Amino acid sequence: MGDFGVGVVVLIMLISVATAIGYLIGSIPFGYFFARLAGHGDIRQTGSGLTGATNVLLVTGSKPLAALTFLCDAMKGALAVYIPLGEQPSDLPVIVFGFSVVLGHLFPVWLSFRGGQGAAVLLGVATCLAWPIGLMSAAIWLAITAFLQSTVLATLIACLVASILFGFTTHPLFALLFAVMTAILGLKHKADLCGPLAAKLLKADPLQNRSGLKKKATRYRQVAFRPLLSTVFKSARRRRT
Repeated sequence: MGDFGVGVVVLIMLISVATAIGYLIGSIPFGYFFARLAGHGDIRQTGSGLTGATNVLLVTGSKPLAALTFLCDAMKGALAVYIPLGEQPSDLPVIVFGFSVVLGHLFPVWLSFRGGQGAAVLLGVATCLAWPIGLMSAAIWLAITAFLQSTVLATLIACLVASILFGFTTHPLFALLFAVMTAILGLKHKADLCGPLAAKLLKADPLQNRSGLKKKATRYRQVAFRPLLSTVFKSARRRRT
């Protein structure tokens, strides 16, 4: 085996080790542990069934506990990316660690591959790579969550925006990382995006509202105007006779 073959084998081994380390870091289910310590049992059995900060808040009702979960999930994302940033100037180790830590968070092997939503760990990765992009993504996530009350859609859009913003930097591989993660998030939360969220948007459909108003107007005419017209016609007939 020549030098090239040895180099390829070493590279594959390093990528495998980096993937395993990143996945193990990402698969630490802080929300699951915190909810159990607070006496709420298995958080996956109630609420959204996820292990992230949103479901911690939904199940426990504790904002400090949800904030702690969000912070810890974001820190594990930042830590996994910080490890290769301090050792290697290349983007490849960062991509491997970043991808594997998010994958570990979404699909932890310890919890039958049922993990969190991905918002906190993705924001942690983005902030560690470029803090202005991380802050902008966080602001977008908060705004969409506040207005649409959908953390799933907020996470998806914030991740997509981070991918676009990284595309304007000198690190196109970071843009590719977040684009791939956007696709994975879309597949993971497809049921939420096509189910309750779609129903909520349909309720706000102006065409449906217009149809409802038309039905109400017809009903009002039947109840109010017809008896009134009948009374008028009867009184007119009496006068003639």
